[in-house]
Amino acid sequence: MKKAFIFACIFLLIVPPLYASRITSAQKKIQKGDFEKAKALLDKELHKNPGSAAALQVYAVYFFSEANPDYQIDSAYFYVQKSLEAYADTDEKTLEKWAKENFDAQSAQTLKTEIASQAFQNAQIENTLQAFQYFISYYADASQISVAKTQRNLLAWEQALQQNDLQAYQAFIDAYPAAVQISEATQKRDEIIFRDQTNKGSLASYQRFVREYPNSQNLDQALKRIFYLSTLPHGIASFEGFVKNYPANSMSDFALEWLLAFYEKEQKLADFVQKYPQFSQKKRLSEMLQVNALQYVPVLERGIFGFYDEMGAQRIPFQYEYINPEYLCQSITEDYLVINRNGRLGILNKLGQEVVPPQFDKIEQISTGLFKVTKNAFSGLVHQSGREILPTKYDAIEVLNADFLKVRQNRLWGLSSYSGESIVEPKYTEIEPEEGGFVLFRLGDLVGMASNEAIFEMNSQQNIRIQADLNEIKVLDEGKFLHISRAGKQGIIDRLGRAVIPLQMDKIQKTPQGWVALKDSLWQVYQQNGAWIEQFKFENIDFGGQVIAGKKQGKWGIINMNAETVVDFKYDSIAFIAQTAFLFEGKKVKAAFLQNPKASEVDFTYFRGMRAEKGNYPNAETLIYYEDRQGKKGLFDQNGKKILSPKYSSVYALGADLINVEQYNKYGLVDSTQILVMPIRYDGIINLEKDADYKILLLNRKYGLYSKKYNLKIEPVYESRPEIFIQNKQQTLFLVSKGGKFGLINLQNKTVLPLKFDKIAPWSDSTFLVELEPEVWTLQPLGAETAKEMPVFEEVKIIKNTAQEVIAAIRQKGKWGAWSSLRGEIIPAQYDLIENRGISERPILFGE
Repeated sequence: MKKAFIFACIFLLIVPPLYASRITSAQKKIQKGDFEKAKALLDKELHKNPGSAAALQVYAVYFFSEANPDYQIDSAYFYVQKSLEAYADTDEKTLEKWAKENFDAQSAQTLKTEIASQAFQNAQIENTLQAFQYFISYYADASQISVAKTQRNLLAWEQALQQNDLQAYQAFIDAYPAAVQISEATQKRDEIIFRDQTNKGSLASYQRFVREYPNSQNLDQALKRIFYLSTLPHGIASFEGFVKNYPANSMSDFALEWLLAFYEKEQKLADFVQKYPQFSQKKRLSEMLQVNALQYVPVLERGIFGFYDEMGAQRIPFQYEYINPEYLCQSITEDYLVINRNGRLGILNKLGQEVVPPQFDKIEQISTGLFKVTKNAFSGLVHQSGREILPTKYDAIEVLNADFLKVRQNRLWGLSSYSGESIVEPKYTEIEPEEGGFVLFRLGDLVGMASNEAIFEMNSQQNIRIQADLNEIKVLDEGKFLHISRAGKQGIIDRLGRAVIPLQMDKIQKTPQGWVALKDSLWQVYQQNGAWIEQFKFENIDFGGQVIAGKKQGKWGIINMNAETVVDFKYDSIAFIAQTAFLFEGKKVKAAFLQNPKASEVDFTYFRGMRAEKGNYPNAETLIYYEDRQGKKGLFDQNGKKILSPKYSSVYALGADLINVEQYNKYGLVDSTQILVMPIRYDGIINLEKDADYKILLLNRKYGLYSKKYNLKIEPVYESRPEIFIQNKQQTLFLVSKGGKFGLINLQNKTVLPLKFDKIAPWSDSTFLVELEPEVWTLQPLGAETAKEMPVFEEVKIIKNTAQEVIAAIRQKGKWGAWSSLRGEIIPAQYDLIENRGISERPILFGE
């Protein structure tokens, strides 16, 4: 399109005298094709009358004539617009005279429309973004503007699509905010930003995207990824963190459903209601509060099952022909029930609402809030809210550990999160949980392993890399390290899979403070973190505590893990008992107490035996048991302190400060200062199993008790071993027997329940159930010789036994009833049978 060079002089509009003959003549000249004379006439007219609307209109005709060498459609449009402006300011008398020559505003408007129409056709023929933009800018009030904008926007959109980058889409959005393609442009722009910002696939990248682009159309997609990535490990803390950081989105609703499941499981629904008022289903929560803690029992009436609560109120109407057979044997404490209608299984909550309509062949609750459903031999997962977690397309779904499920497809196993995200694609022949929080992956005869944390990290980075290419893996040091082997070589990796010792060693042993590894027939020493102490290489090694004994050039010495020499390399051999080193040089033997560097070495040359001694009490230390040439035994501790001189036939530690010593087949107790605290006169002394602070004394087949801590000494007078019957802040009572009868004594060896009963069972702090003789039970208060005005039972079965209450089924005159330690008789003895169908803490007693 040619652009006209337009010039005009603008003067104050003065209504001119009418020179219609000159304007008419110019129009006729144009019609005859005499454009030069026409222009001269018009220029002369406009020079005299610059505001002449008719002259301006004819000038527009001049420029709009295609035969005119000066044909300029833009100039034509310019002059017709000036003409219309001039018509508006022309007086009526002049307008009437011009109208006689067919010059008026209506004809000028018609001309303007024709010019604009031709200009639009020209833009359509050129069909470029620039052409339509020029038309829109220059012909701003043309009737074709809307269509022109549509065409311009379409061309601009095609250019943006062809360029297909962030700059192109953003430029389109900025330039054409009203275009119909804006929504798609915004979507594509946001997708590019989303892809660029999250291309690493890491949790951090998604979190950054949400912070920086809160209005993005991909926000929900990012939040969904954050949900799956941040809710591992699977537990309350993870879901609470998500809800706190991202409170208002569709995934936070799902996180709240998970939290509801956890709170329901812990019987803390009221806490959930208070903590999460934003939960949308408030009515359901309010109703669930009333039934959450209740036990349900099924009731069959006319062949149809319904459910009642433990208080006898009907909760679910009679409507099910079949129920889970397990429900028939005990009360139902779960918050959701599996029901059967017409041979199909569904899930019912305690309000009687079918959260999963009956449609499956099998339903099994495999974890809190999670049900495995099976249909046509394929398994899936459903959340208790009714949300599908995994579609029913798997051969098998199993719980692997607290954080992962394992899923099988086409006979291969993979990993899924409890929320349904695929973590590891099914490609392993087996996946197994391992000690220390590891997962073992098998691929044929080869194995790989990753810790839960490593899987969390790889999943967070969207970079799962588990190579099952090892021959063997062993978990070491409570899961801190893995011992790996392949093709006869061994190595160590940490629980995140990082190399600690390269997979090049012939043999590796763990030491208390590091590692020793055999390579090329020499032992090398490594620190815990894998740092190599390369200046030491040994022909043989041993270790004790925080040090390593090594042999080089035929002599033994000791180094610590800081590569410092602790004992010079001059000994024929070295042996350890814990952190005590026995140094052998010729016929000489001495002990170096490495735990206490200030302790002097002790000459053991003249002792004929040493070994480790460790008692059976909690946190027992390793002691050094030694024997002199006469066969007498003594003890040293690891600090070089002599605990016992060698003068006993045997010694055995029963506590940190009490040693059981033997002389002439009799036993006594010596404390850590070598003072005899119990004479050597007993046939045996051992720790009480439930509490090592108490020692059982045996003499002439009778039993007594001793406790240095509680200043207790009871000589052996009882026929059975004393056992702790009650132990709390108020009292400690022991069950003892004489003459075949049982009673209770306290720490002062005072009889608080006489020794005249066949059996004793707990009832309350001050009263006990006792069997006087076969089929004669009663209640016996502490301190009383006989029970007065107490009920007598023929048989007693304890149903509930807690610190707060004891409940027992009792038989009187051949009939069964029930008694409570708090409420007395709760069921009269009139039933042939009493059974607890509830849980032990809250029994539901059925009488028949």
